[in-house]
Amino acid sequence: MVTKADIKHLEDLIVSLNSSLESEMRQTADRIEGVAERHSRMIVAGTASISAVTKAITRLEAQAKRRDENLRQLRERVAKLERRARP
Repeated sequence: MVTKADIKHLEDLIVSLNSSLESEMRQTADRIEGVAERHSRMIVAGTASISAVTKAITRLEAQAKRRDENLRQLRERVAKLERRARP
């Protein structure tokens, strides 16, 4: 036969288990939130780094293009001078 004491004991166990599960869930959620926050910071930092590298590469490509154009023009001028100098 189930007594009031048995029911009270069962109730206490359920309440205790509920509290324990809530605590575990809170800790797990906090841990997941911390990991997500760290990942977000890493993504933001990575994006900033990639942006800086992209800007630097774009600047270097523009410099290389100007240099190549200057070299092409100089070669044309030298070739023109060489043609004039030939009898």
